[in-house]
Amino acid sequence: MAYADDDGDGYAACEDCDDGDDTINAGARELCDGVDNDCDGAIDSGTGIFHDNFDDDDISDWSIVDGSWSVSGGIISGYSSSHTGPDLVHSTGMDSSTDSYTVYMTGTGANAFGIVLGYASSSEHCGFHFWAGSTLYLVNSSTIETNVGSVSFSSGTYYDVVAEVSPANVDLYFNGSLAYSGNAGCDNFTRSGAIGLQVHQSGTAYFDEICVEY
Repeated sequence: MAYADDDGDGYAACEDCDDGDDTINAGARELCDGVDNDCDGAIDSGTGIFHDNFDDDDISDWSIVDGSWSVSGGIISGYSSSHTGPDLVHSTGMDSSTDSYTVYMTGTGANAFGIVLGYASSSEHCGFHFWAGSTLYLVNSSTIETNVGSVSFSSGTYYDVVAEVSPANVDLYFNGSLAYSGNAGCDNFTRSGAIGLQVHQSGTAYFDEICVEY
């Protein structure tokens, strides 16, 4: 007996959670896109995915490196008096064998907010600050801040950040536009197994969600 397979992906309609989309089936890779790609009943969750939307108001599995952090109503907020490194980090399951990965984050800040793409220690890290004055800063263990571009950023408005990380390159998208492409000096520790969030000096930053495909 032949089974219906309207999208032609090789999975019968009775076992395919979306038989109108051939990219969604039990053999697909889960992505950070708000869709149950692999039909396991969970969205943005599973092998090769780290996802936290803070809806459970719990950050006990995060590690505070600097500053003070709290979570309420699905929004995490942090304050720091420093701008020399990461402030909050999470070990996602990546390790030294992880070759490439993509980080998605949504955030805003009183004057700036940032993303940590790799964290091994307070002296080995790499990431970016988005400054309300429309400046993009690279932050890593060898250089506290380097002006590497510009972004259009207004305090209080949430922005989507996507970082596509490979061994020798980072493509950073801010609100859908490519803001940086280059080595960024991140290749030594981006695959350390930890990513994180940053606050700029003497300001509060807010984050709604972070998701990693690795």
